[in-house]
Amino acid sequence: MSDHLAIPNLHGPLPDGLDLRPDRFISVFQSQSGKQSIFSAHSTTQQVQLCVVDDEGRWVVEDINYDDMDGPFVLDAYEQMWLVACWASLLGKPVFEVARKYLTALQARTLIVSLGMPAEVHAHFFGGDERG
Repeated sequence: MSDHLAIPNLHGPLPDGLDLRPDRFISVFQSQSGKQSIFSAHSTTQQVQLCVVDDEGRWVVEDINYDDMDGPFVLDAYEQMWLVACWASLLGKPVFEVARKYLTALQARTLIVSLGMPAEVHAHFFGGDERG
């Protein structure tokens, strides 16, 4: 018989779509301010969900994948480190490899948003390699 681990939920009811079945890889993160996040993944199919608390204090769940590791969410540096560790553990990859992929994609998105142009166009005019 296995013991169960209970983690206090600080933000109200979890979304109905969040898959927390026993066959899932589950990781929970809590910041110093008490904000919680949940990473839920099927180790065989690598179907992954990320559940975070929005600005109104409600849980939001999204399906994510390795090409878009954090989906539509904007994470702080501590959440990013936790998420990279989750992906590395799930995929059996070195943390530095996953971190490089994540940070390269994050940098490209930041350029697109902050400059209003695709990263490739920015690289063409200002140099650098957006692919890392």
